[in-house]
Amino acid sequence: MKFLKNSSVRKRQILMLFVVAILGAIAGIIHGIYFDLDFSQIRRLSILGVVFTSIIIFPVILFFEYIFDWNNNEEMKMLKERIERLEKRLKG
Repeated sequence: MKFLKNSSVRKRQILMLFVVAILGAIAGIIHGIYFDLDFSQIRRLSILGVVFTSIIIFPVILFFEYIFDWNNNEEMKMLKERIERLEKRLKG
């Protein structure tokens, strides 16, 4: 985890989202196996199956992150404008 401290926040976010995508892929496959009660399809839980499922889940998670980040971006714009107004008032 030491390499995570030296990387940017965005890189850490993407890495953690990728890990969640892999875990979600595994959980989705296991969920499908056990709740469908079709044990003959247990071969789906392979490295290739996890990779393909992760390829689907990872962009979806990134899209969710992008959508939910809109609110944060708007908040940051408002705070930046407020700080600029306060700095102008202090200088003037």
